[in-house]
Amino acid sequence: MTKTKGFDWFSLIVGILSLCAAWVVFTRPLASLVTLAYLFGGFALIKGIYELWFRNTVKNTVGANGTWLLIIAIIDIILGVYLLFHIGVTTAILPYVFAVWFIADSIVELATAGIYRQFSKGYYWFIVILNILAVICGISLLFNPMMSAGVLIYLAGFYFIFFGIAFITEAF
Repeated sequence: MTKTKGFDWFSLIVGILSLCAAWVVFTRPLASLVTLAYLFGGFALIKGIYELWFRNTVKNTVGANGTWLLIIAIIDIILGVYLLFHIGVTTAILPYVFAVWFIADSIVELATAGIYRQFSKGYYWFIVILNILAVICGISLLFNPMMSAGVLIYLAGFYFIFFGIAFITEAF
């Protein structure tokens, strides 16, 4: 008996919201860090809730424990709430937070990428390549935060696009 994956509405919605966030970032770059801080905080919160839901789906579908998904979900939720309620601090530390989030989230995704191999080898490699690129972006942000603040808007937009596409692809 082979288990099949059905259509995932939650992944589709998170993916569309991520693409909408990218559009806002690219069309309003001068409104910049404050807007980005709210978007970032909201996205972290939504993504954390999604990771909690996805952990249960993984556990029920393939029987995997999903401890890493639980850890990253809790981190994303705490980070999202903090960022939403401390905007002044958020704008000052956003380049560092963003770099650490890129790196941590991408490493967790790489650690759990094997789950996708059961569904599609192409999607598995897409996730692996996407997250290796995200780790490289995170490291570059971490080592040059002053320059990063200037390009953070565009990196955020690309991040939202990449993960929006990944979530939408995952929906199917």
